[in-house]
Amino acid sequence: MSEWVFAYGSNMASARLRDYSVTPEAPGQAAVLHGYRLVFNKWSKKHQSGKANVVVDAEAEVWGVAYSLRDDELAILDRGEGAGYGRNIMPLASADGYAINAWVYRATADSIRDDARPFTWYRDFLTLGAKEHGLPAAYIARLEAIDAIPDPDPARDAERRELM
Repeated sequence: MSEWVFAYGSNMASARLRDYSVTPEAPGQAAVLHGYRLVFNKWSKKHQSGKANVVVDAEAEVWGVAYSLRDDELAILDRGEGAGYGRNIMPLASADGYAINAWVYRATADSIRDDARPFTWYRDFLTLGAKEHGLPAAYIARLEAIDAIPDPDPARDAERRELM
């Protein structure tokens, strides 16, 4: 069996999924989650920075990538995303306009910090994945404008950028 997963953060970049040892069944598809807004309030204890999350906002939308993953690979992704995220089935619209029900990882209440900010390498994964999958130019511009901070650990910054 396989499942749809909606990547709206760093996992939009296929290089990031490969780092998890996850291989989608086919190339990812541009898709949109209506009624939600992209924020970076999921606190990463490991990196001490903000990670992507989606919050309800009736006037907003979040673009991302829908990937089809085998169930065993979804379990691998769960292990990687499990700290501070839970997943729910949510309705998406593909860029072509058809409906997809996909797993969406959302930050758990105990992992939210409103003052969190992402590192520049994390933001760059989002823009890389958005360009790779042909997300709308206006959305890519919004991602490029995300207020990100340099990673204080230059070795980690270099390691993450090598994946790109």
